[in-house]
This record gives sequence, C-alpha cells and structure tokens, in this order.
Amino acid sequence: MSKGYALGLMIFFLLTSSIIAAKPVFANQTVGNTWTELAPMNLARSNFGAAELDGKIYAIGGSDEVATGGDENMPARSITGGVVSLNEAYDPVMNIWTLEAPMLTPREGFAIATYDDKIYCIGGSTQTGWAGASGVNEAYDPATNTWQTEASMPYAVMSLQASVIDGKIYCIGGIDSNGTGSHANQVYDPANNTWSLGTSLPTSTFGYASAAYGGRIYVIDGVDWYSMYALDLNQIYDPQNNTWSLGAKPPHPLINDFYLLDLDGYYVGAATIGLMAPQRIYAVGSYTQIYDPITDSWSLGEAISPSRDGFAVVNVNDQLYVMGGVATTGDLNGELATETEFNLTQLYNPVGYNTLRPEISILSPTNQVFNESSVPLVFTVDRAISWEGYSLDGKTNVTLNRNETINRIPNGLHTLMLFANDTAGNMGASQPFYFTIAAPEGKPYSSLLIVAVSVIVVVIIAVLLFHFRNRNRLNKLHLQSPPKAS
Repeated sequence: MSKGYALGLMIFFLLTSSIIAAKPVFANQTVGNTWTELAPMNLARSNFGAAELDGKIYAIGGSDEVATGGDENMPARSITGGVVSLNEAYDPVMNIWTLEAPMLTPREGFAIATYDDKIYCIGGSTQTGWAGASGVNEAYDPATNTWQTEASMPYAVMSLQASVIDGKIYCIGGIDSNGTGSHANQVYDPANNTWSLGTSLPTSTFGYASAAYGGRIYVIDGVDWYSMYALDLNQIYDPQNNTWSLGAKPPHPLINDFYLLDLDGYYVGAATIGLMAPQRIYAVGSYTQIYDPITDSWSLGEAISPSRDGFAVVNVNDQLYVMGGVATTGDLNGELATETEFNLTQLYNPVGYNTLRPEISILSPTNQVFNESSVPLVFTVDRAISWEGYSLDGKTNVTLNRNETINRIPNGLHTLMLFANDTAGNMGASQPFYFTIAAPEGKPYSSLLIVAVSVIVVVIIAVLLFHFRNRNRLNKLHLQSPPKAS
C-alpha cells in the first residue's frame, strides 16, 4: 500500500467520524408536528379544489352552504348558499388572500391538478348534496388570469382526486350522479388534450385521501358506495406497469357512518418530498395519519383543530397548508340538521420539519487525475443555503462562492469534502472524494519566466560582447595609426 493511499484512507475515516458525531444546528424556532393559524380566506367554504403554482396557493370553487335550526330529532329549518365558482390566491410570504378570475362552471368535489403552469379543475358536482356529477374540464392560467374549457372526462364523476405523473393527470374513482361508485382510472394528457383509461381501481371509492409518491399514486380509504361505510384500504397504482397493489391499512378509517352523518372526517392527502421534512404521505382529517411508503408503516401526528371535514391541503416547500372545511350534524333519519362552513387557513409543519441536512451532489472532481494544479469545484445543493465551504485534506474549512476553482494544489493524492448550511442552520456534508494532481514539476508560468529571463540575459551578454569587441577594435586601430606630421 502506497503512503499516499494510506494517508487518504486515514483522512477519510477521520472526516466521516467527525460528520457522524456532528449535530444539526437550528437557526430558528420552527419545529415539526405543530399547527399555526394564518390569514383566513375571504369566503368560508368546503369541498373546493386547492393547488400550488409558482409559490402561490389557489383555492377554487366549493360550497358555502349553511344549515341551521336542526338537531338530532329535526332536520335543518334553514339552508342557504350553495356551489360557488370563487377563485382566491394565497401568498404564503405576505400571508394575504386576493380574488382572481372565477371558475367558469361552479362546482364542488372536483379533481384538481397543476401541469405546465396551468391549473386543471376536472369533474365534480354542480349541485350541493352530491348530485349533478359533471365531466367538465377547465384550465386556469394564473399568468393571464383566464380560464379555458378543455376536453371533458369520458365518465362524469365527483368526489375524487387527481395526481400528476410523467405529464399525465390521473383522475381515479369517485361517484356518478346516481351515487354509483366508479372504478374508472381516467387519464388526461394535457399536451394533446385527450383522455384514455388505465387499469381500473380494484375497489371503487370516493371521498378518499390521495397523493403521488415515488412515481406511484396512493388511494387511501374513502367510502364504499355499496354500504356507505368507510373503507379501510391503501390501494397503490403504478402507472409505469399499469398495475394495482395494496399497502398497509391506515390506523383510522375515514368515515364511520355516512347516512347518520356521524363523520370521522373526509381526509385529504399530501406528500412531503424530502426538501425540509422526511418523505411521507399525510392523510389529514380528524386524525393526522402519516404513511411511510418505504417501510409500509403508519404513525400519527398532531390532529387538526377544530375538527371538521371538506377542507383542502396543499404542500409548499414541505409545509402543509390546510384551508376551509365544514362541520355537519344529522338527525336520526339521516337528514342534514346543521352545517357550518370555515374560512380558516392553518399551517402544519410535518414531523421532522427543519431537521434534514442539505444534500450536496458533487459533479467535479470525483476520482480523477488532473494534469494541472487547479481543480474546478462543480456541485449542487438541494435547497437554499446561507453558507458553503470546503475542506482540503482535512484542513480548516474555506468559505467559497458557488462552483469556484481551487488553485495551487500540490502533486499527489488529495481528499476533498464540501459543506453547506441551509437557511435553518442545518449543516450538510458531501461524501469524501478523492482526486490526484499529476502536474509537471514546476508551474507553467515559472517555465515561461525562466525562458524569458534566459533570453534577456543572452541578449544583454550579446550586446556587451558586441560593445567590448567594437571598443577593442577601435583601440587597435588607434595604436596602429601613424603619428601626425609636425
């Protein structure tokens, strides 16, 4: 074993052991598994669609129906409101809501998805009480604040969700105007404005929670239209293979008794992407249920308060924004007794939020031999950072600006590690990587300097020789010349 290789291994073990022992540092007090109340929406409503685009959240459509005067023995005496087309935009930075162009067709319970800078609102119900299923498909362009009608769904359904994978929008399950559950897996191609069908949903469901994770779509629980009781399922669709499978069941079904309106809460789904919180799927309702697709296991987070259903959830930078909702009660005959809408906006910081270290990807140099004494650093970090630096051969960290070049590195084997702090103060470190400098002895500019000095010296010597030679010739001529006549 060469001395250089042994030195490299020793540095590797020293550096990795120090990284393992290091603890993340937090620059602020934002912690996980907590709820915070934000600015409320302009209109209290439920069962609307919500999506994020360019850092803003859009809450579209829904129902503002309110019922009063009823109890367990008597249905509601007064019902006001209904399906709306309202479109509000929320700015998480400014914590304000603004009104935008309303949706063309007022609806609730529709699927919503974002693709190519547009928001698609697909299907849903044009009436309250889960009637009037529609197949309408409308696209909203926030840049121009305009709406456009696109190709309608093959099967009109409501109370469903949408997921985007590889440029396709998957609208799965739901119920039709007759209350019949749908097994359809309707796939929309926004680029061509066309529809196709994927493999059918094994067990039809509506009012389910759904999220896309790792190229798969998770359809979690919901309501069985045959019995109107909660399903206890985790159905997983793989678009690449066009196949379905089952995952671990969540600990709490979504709805106990639909007819008596003894609601355990419609759940909604969202997935964290590993940017600021561990990658998980959240089914948010009366319980905050957390699914880990890697281990196929469930855990619980802090529950939402006040308890309600029909709200929407959107993930922005691994923070979950929960908006709106409705609380209902029914009488003994299954009729609506009371209905209260909410305009709340709440922020949920997922479990483990702000504890992930930045991930640094090294593009250059990695296991290379360089014939120059300067090495370019090319790398990426998976989030916004407040500081970055490097350590060469285990020496003190040197602060750098992104993608610099390290100069005047001596010949031989070297070990380099990169470090970065994110805006929360968490430090990430790259894996140690090695490279070799095999530059010619002496720097190129030194050789040029030597050549230049040598040329100058030769010229000076030549000039001096020429001068002395001419002087000697003149002296000889002077001595040989005859004396002047007197």
